[in-house]
Amino acid sequence: MLDTTGLDEAEQRCRDICGTSEIDYERTKATRLMSIQTTATDPASLRTRLREFQEAALGRGATHATFRRVAEELVLRGETRHEIAKLITSPSSGVWKLST
Repeated sequence: MLDTTGLDEAEQRCRDICGTSEIDYERTKATRLMSIQTTATDPASLRTRLREFQEAALGRGATHATFRRVAEELVLRGETRHEIAKLITSPSSGVWKLST
């Protein structure tokens, strides 16, 4: 990477070596999220979807999830995202401990 002269060149070098780049992943994710309509945000629906996410994550052996990951999974944006953050994280951690 030291001999690259810009982001495009560095990104291409990463693709050549690794087959993909983190920027490719983020672009794909951004496109996917932009195409999804914000889902229902009523408290009962959010609790149900959060529980489903939790069960699936625990089933994969996960013990923690970042708030960012939870918000992406629940397609939370704007104020809803901030309100849910208050419910599942402490102000300093940003990590949600999964529990049964």
